[in-house]
Amino acid sequence: MPRHLLRAAAAGAAALLAGLLTTPSASADIMSFPDVGAHITSVRVSHGPRTVGITAYDADFHHDTYYKFWYYKFWIDTHSTNPGPEYKAEIYPGSDILYLKRVANFASGGIKFNCEGFYGFTETRRDSYVKVIIPRSCIGTPPRVRVAVVGYYNENPDVVDWAPGEERLYPWVSR
Repeated sequence: MPRHLLRAAAAGAAALLAGLLTTPSASADIMSFPDVGAHITSVRVSHGPRTVGITAYDADFHHDTYYKFWYYKFWIDTHSTNPGPEYKAEIYPGSDILYLKRVANFASGGIKFNCEGFYGFTETRRDSYVKVIIPRSCIGTPPRVRVAVVGYYNENPDVVDWAPGEERLYPWVSR
């Protein structure tokens, strides 16, 4: 084979390889974190191209136990230079109550805002979890996020279960 064709083929292969290595993936970065708290057993974060999904698995959460559960808060940190969360999602399982709020920190009550495509749901028949899906555009399209989840349970006495721990966040999940 002539030398100039070999060079052209090598240059084309190098360009193709460089393109493959630098093209961002269309799939989500997914991380699961275990939790040894009272009810929440693990938290899964799916940071995809369009949405951030946060799932709190709860071994004690069953279809016939809605009455025992008050609600869950999902805290979302999007800026590594600003300590603490910037957003909070609240969901009340078994109801239509679902909020997304901007917050200053864990102590902030937050300000509700509308976000088209934001939703949440619960699964009590198989895996027993509570999940929120948040469009990335509603939280500033962050390159990475970290989260915390807190469940409030109507038991005697009442139980508050933080994952991973009170006012702590799991490690960053990149996009």
